[in-house]
Amino acid sequence: MEKRRVSIPVSLAAIWILLLLVMNSLKVPHHFRIGIYLNLLENNLEKNKFLFGNIRGFADIGIAPFIRQFAHVDIDWFLNSDWPNLIAWYQDFVEWKSFKSIMVKHPKWAHGQPMVIFP
Repeated sequence: MEKRRVSIPVSLAAIWILLLLVMNSLKVPHHFRIGIYLNLLENNLEKNKFLFGNIRGFADIGIAPFIRQFAHVDIDWFLNSDWPNLIAWYQDFVEWKSFKSIMVKHPKWAHGQPMVIFP
């Protein structure tokens, strides 16, 4: 009987999980860990406007908020870093009409103010 090989496509998530496991075991500093991941994204974005092609997909929508959160820790450093394609992708995402429509800024609530109910 002939054995059949099953090929499994490797996703960015699978690579990231593997890298995290290896880096955790080696005690690699956090700032270095994120750089490895951002380089993977940068490499993908050298070939395409979005992570897996030229159409925004679920991967872009799922990963972009995490990149945004990371970028906003030190936005000037991020925007001047050596990831031109990732920065362009990030800027496109934060200016995307659908993203802006759900990221409406609300005034900060303070004790003593009336309760605010969001839709």
